[in-house]
Amino acid sequence: MAAEGFDAATDYRASMPQFTQEVYEKNDALFEFLRRIAAEHGATTGQISLAWMLEKRPWIVPIPETRKVERMHENLAAADIRLSLAEVEAIDAELDRIPTSGVFGGTRVEA
Repeated sequence: MAAEGFDAATDYRASMPQFTQEVYEKNDALFEFLRRIAAEHGATTGQISLAWMLEKRPWIVPIPETRKVERMHENLAAADIRLSLAEVEAIDAELDRIPTSGVFGGTRVEA
């Protein structure tokens, strides 16, 4: 959801650069790639992102922010997703290949 979808009076995300339409468009190829992997696992893109971090560094403890209990359960379920080495390498390759917005900088977690 681009910043236009957030109420500037009640949601700080409306002012954050990573939620602008321009950034969404720049990162769309990466989002589509993650949606395909998520569909293969019956998961969300957020779960795949968390699972990727856990596969890269099992001792990482991601602390995703949420206000909704169902999102907390969704995030916790990411720990049960096992990405193959090929999937982790494919995500790494996409992060290197796809030009992402300056907000994210295109950096990836090194193994």
